[in-house]
Amino acid sequence: MIQKFLRRVDRSLKSRDVSNISGLFEPGFMFKKCQGNYDKNQTINLLTHPNFDPNRFLAIYKSVQSMGPSSIEFKAMVFGFRPNYIEATFSLNKKFQQLEWGVILEPQCKVLRTDPRYSVEEKGLRLITRFASALESRDASRIYGLFEEDFAFKGCKGIYNRGELTGLLFKIPAKQKLVFNLLSFWEYGSSNFFNVKINGIGNYERGVVFDMSNDSEEVSGGGILNCDQSHS
Repeated sequence: MIQKFLRRVDRSLKSRDVSNISGLFEPGFMFKKCQGNYDKNQTINLLTHPNFDPNRFLAIYKSVQSMGPSSIEFKAMVFGFRPNYIEATFSLNKKFQQLEWGVILEPQCKVLRTDPRYSVEEKGLRLITRFASALESRDASRIYGLFEEDFAFKGCKGIYNRGELTGLLFKIPAKQKLVFNLLSFWEYGSSNFFNVKINGIGNYERGVVFDMSNDSEEVSGGGILNCDQSHS
């Protein structure tokens, strides 16, 4: 059953068809990484990202264990995301043939964190996860805590400091869910830069760049890229 499912995963990824890839995961799928989690949408975004090469993907299962009538767990070595393979455990729904959850094995995390390319990407993914969580919480202090004290953000109508941007973000209606996608990332000197696409504000998407110091988890600055479609 697992080998058949992994062949289906391989075909779906190579097809680059979003509906096929989406069908591999249950709606509530969650993948626990070394730092933070991916939900189903974030996982699909990763697997359909232009930087991901499905021809380099390979998954080899090591062990399988039935978890009752509905699920089966398996450990697998997954290649194609990092210079080294990722070792993880997954749970597969037997009836619907969809993944319920996945988790990177803890000993593997220490190895992955030694790769600087991995740490920069992970930092960006943690950033957008924290942004989404803080905005959803409606907690102004959590939103405020995303930014460094001397933070400055270049909007289309001026420059906003930490408090001003917090106020603007807090005014976004609770029912208006924002979706953050990490498009690219790079390192320059002592800073990391992240190109992020934000959907859910008005009828258009915004391209934003954030920068963070190598030794900080708070955003030090940023700016909007597509002001012709923006009003802030």
